[in-house]
Amino acid sequence: VKSGTKYSKGRPLSARHHLIDRPLRYGPQELGFNYSYMSVSGIQMFPYAYFENGLLDRRSGRDGEIRRFNCRTMEVSKHGRGYPCGLPVYSGEGLNYWRTQDYEFDMAERLEGFLDRHYRENPRTPFFAYYCPSAIHVPHSPPDFWHGRPISGQYKTPHLSMISMMDEVVGEVMAQLQKHDAVNNTIIVFASDNGGTYGSRRVGHFPSPGLRGSKGDVYE
Repeated sequence: VKSGTKYSKGRPLSARHHLIDRPLRYGPQELGFNYSYMSVSGIQMFPYAYFENGLLDRRSGRDGEIRRFNCRTMEVSKHGRGYPCGLPVYSGEGLNYWRTQDYEFDMAERLEGFLDRHYRENPRTPFFAYYCPSAIHVPHSPPDFWHGRPISGQYKTPHLSMISMMDEVVGEVMAQLQKHDAVNNTIIVFASDNGGTYGSRRVGHFPSPGLRGSKGDVYE
C-alpha cells in the first residue's frame, strides 16, 4: 500500500505506486486495536482481499496471486456459488483466494481465535471486539450451508437468504461467548450502519414497514 498516504478503496493492487508489504495507514492498529482482520472495502469493492493487522494477507501459492474479478461472473468455492463483488462497476483486482460466500466463515474463524486467545491469556481483562458481517450487503451470495444448516435457496430471494445468514452469524457470536461463559458479563450492541434496503420488495418484503424511504433515501 502506498507509503505515507491514506489507502483509498478502489486502487488496484498491481499499481506501481503500491508497496503492498507496507501496513495500512489509519487502519485498526492506529485506532488502538491489538488485532484486526478485515477487508478494506467490505465485500462490494476491490481490492478483494483480507488485511491482517494492517498487512495484506498474501498467502502462498496460487491463493496469493493477484487477479481481476468480474462482478458479473459467479465464483465457486467449497461453500457454494456466488458473485465476487457488488455492482458491475466494482469489477477489479483482488487475491485469488477471495470468495464472497466464504466471508462469514473466515471472519467467524478469526473471532473464535481472538476469543480463545483472550480467555487463555487474559481471562480477567475486559475486551472490545468490533465484528462486521457481510450480510446483508450486496452482492447477495449466501453460502449453501452454515455449519450443516441450509442457507441458499431457503427463501424467495438471495437477499432474504442473507438475512437468515445474518441471524446465523449473530448466533455464532453468542455461541462463542457462551463457550467461555461470558454472555452474562458482556455488553452486546447490535446495530446497522444505514436504513433497510428493498432487496426483496418484489416478493412483498418491506424492511421498514410504516416508514417512508430506505437506504440511500432522504428519509433514511
